[in-house]
Amino acid sequence: SATALIVNDDKVEKVGKVKAELFDETGKKVGQTVQLDFQVKKGSGLYLHDLDIKVEQPRLWSAEHPYLYTLELSLLDSQGNVLESTALQHGFRKVEFKNRKLYVNGVLTYLKGTDRHDIHPLYGKAVPVESMQEDLLLMKRHNINTVRTSHYPNDPKMYALYDYYGFYIVDEADQECHGDQYISQMPSWEGAYVDRAQRMVRRDRLHPSVIIWSLGNESGAGSNIIAERDAIKKLDSRPIHYEGQSDIADVDSRMYPSLTDMEKLDKNGANKPYFICEYAHAMGNAIGNLAEYWDYIENKSERMIGACIWDWVDQAIYNPKESNGNLYFGGCFGDVPNDQDFCCNGIITAKREVTPKLLQVKKVYQYVKMQLKGRNELTLQNRYTAYNLNEFKLKYTVLENGVPSYSGEVALPDTKPWQSAAVTLPIPDQLLSNTADNVTLIAELTLLEDTRWSKAGHVVASDEFVLNEASHALQPLDNSEAGALKTYVEDNLYLVSSNEKIAVRFEKNTGKLQSLRLEGQEIFHMLHGPEFNWYRSISNDRRWSDGTNITLKAFNYVLSPDEKVLTVTAD
Repeated sequence: SATALIVNDDKVEKVGKVKAELFDETGKKVGQTVQLDFQVKKGSGLYLHDLDIKVEQPRLWSAEHPYLYTLELSLLDSQGNVLESTALQHGFRKVEFKNRKLYVNGVLTYLKGTDRHDIHPLYGKAVPVESMQEDLLLMKRHNINTVRTSHYPNDPKMYALYDYYGFYIVDEADQECHGDQYISQMPSWEGAYVDRAQRMVRRDRLHPSVIIWSLGNESGAGSNIIAERDAIKKLDSRPIHYEGQSDIADVDSRMYPSLTDMEKLDKNGANKPYFICEYAHAMGNAIGNLAEYWDYIENKSERMIGACIWDWVDQAIYNPKESNGNLYFGGCFGDVPNDQDFCCNGIITAKREVTPKLLQVKKVYQYVKMQLKGRNELTLQNRYTAYNLNEFKLKYTVLENGVPSYSGEVALPDTKPWQSAAVTLPIPDQLLSNTADNVTLIAELTLLEDTRWSKAGHVVASDEFVLNEASHALQPLDNSEAGALKTYVEDNLYLVSSNEKIAVRFEKNTGKLQSLRLEGQEIFHMLHGPEFNWYRSISNDRRWSDGTNITLKAFNYVLSPDEKVLTVTAD
């Protein structure tokens, strides 16, 4: 159903018809063609309501199968000549909250998302369409199905791409007063808040990809936020998100909760879904605990519907005076003040390079969960929204000591979303009975057919299972001929122990092994032995703490009764 506004800027009255036609992806006209008569006085406008087209059993749109119909609207004069024509793409889908969870077309769905800023290393905020496509193809190929448009509505072209490739969009208004949140309570600012929310909704509400409206970012609470919400509710029925004042929104939201805080909020008894709009800050070598977050979200939570990683791509840029491809960030241009590398917190680099972080996201976000029963029976649970497992192929490889020794492929049975299937892999018995070597099984699900975002054969899910683990225990040394260890503390600073074959020297205050001599030959260079380095700072850590404070609580040693084994412990 649609409503058309006809505006007559001419100096005479106009009469004619409005025609609406709907076509499927093959170009076939579906439903009923509608023509409504109109008569518009000069210099005025007219709304035509109830442009209805009935579609029997439409193909449903989802992020996995983004089926789009084309609606053509034509303005005809009284003789039937086309005065004006336009077209838009439309998807039929049902998005709803049930039992505090998210359902798309009646199927439980999780938002496996990322936040995204407009940025290109050469063009800055003027992102080319080719870069938009590159971003979305990378996301699709790495199991990301949701984008929060942080912190402003995207270029209109992006929404056409979101619809076409298939994404769930949390569309966020360009409303943020991070440094002065008090204005969210000032009546003089209400018009600005409401205007930004209304313009977003009026522009983007025809896109099936948009499933949630966000009132803005980190602007505190206030009457202007409520006015935004009320203005949107008059225009559209989609649910509303706002992390800074969740009590007035349709979903609860928090940024960067710890695993413990996430569970507490999930189980606080609130009667609406819970969405983490920012988490897993991807600065540097980061995205820690992602598997633990999603184990809870998917398997244990009461009302969680998903989360978006902050953020998609490093906001680093080239130097326009150079052509060497080097990337720069805050302070590199002599700019003061600056935020240093805090803008480089993307899952991928500014050059759109695949990173270990992105591969981790793909693995944790994958929609098919695998378990090995016995030695060659796989159970696969389908957690897609629309894909059937028979749209994939299972490839498997057996490795002995890391070397592929056998591989094969099996078709997958009809397995709808949230159903499971068991598959027996025809692996030769001699491999399954190998107990002398390390034997592992690699299982991969690949696309059977080309999609809009990848070719057939693309791996969508993978797992590795150990079929046999060889013993790597060190053989005990024959020390029957070695003499007793002479062990003593030197100057109350060092523990020294030796016989005719070996000599060791420990620093008591640090626990460090300072010297190791074998048959009179010093092994360490300049008395610098191995150091237990318990901590490796990543970019997020260095911003808040260097993490280097460490003290030795206790240093102890025990000599065996035969005085041939010395056990040293440092805590």
